[in-house]
Amino acid sequence: GGRRRSGCVCGGGGGGVYFFFQAEDGIRGRLVTGVQTCALPIFHGLKTRGIAVDENLKISDRAHVVMPWHIVEDRALNDAVVDGEKIGTTLRGIGPCYRDKVGRNNAIRLGDMIRDDFRSRIDRIVAAKQPYLSSLASDTTLDAAAIYQEYQSYADALRPFVIDTTAMLLDAVEEDKAILYEGAQGALLDI
Repeated sequence: GGRRRSGCVCGGGGGGVYFFFQAEDGIRGRLVTGVQTCALPIFHGLKTRGIAVDENLKISDRAHVVMPWHIVEDRALNDAVVDGEKIGTTLRGIGPCYRDKVGRNNAIRLGDMIRDDFRSRIDRIVAAKQPYLSSLASDTTLDAAAIYQEYQSYADALRPFVIDTTAMLLDAVEEDKAILYEGAQGALLDI
């Protein structure tokens, strides 16, 4: 019917494979306001597929962002053999991003990317991560300036969609609106 709904995608996705059918269809059909927690792949994927994201897409300012150091760390850890076996990851940096999310000091949230101290945050994290990555036998040198430039362009593109989605969803509950939650690999996967 005419009742406005919210679709909430919680984690996962990216890499050209879409696991977001309900929220994507809602955004396309203007039936829902999509709330994304896996921001960058979703945004670029929807745009490249010709799906308008305008006012129907809202992205959590608390969404954690996979950064280049996460991918380098994921690959280095995956190459390490533990008890005769490789860890077997997707090599997209998701595990190391989760580790930084829990540790908090080296995590980057989408909200961090639109704050004035974003560049200094990247500089600090790169200075901390580079020795660690070198200890994992990675020969990758992180370039804080290049990382900032690339991710600042993402922040500029995503800025109009970034909001406090917790408040938005709480308001939707108070207004007795229907909320559709879609999560990767079932419930409670997120930390």
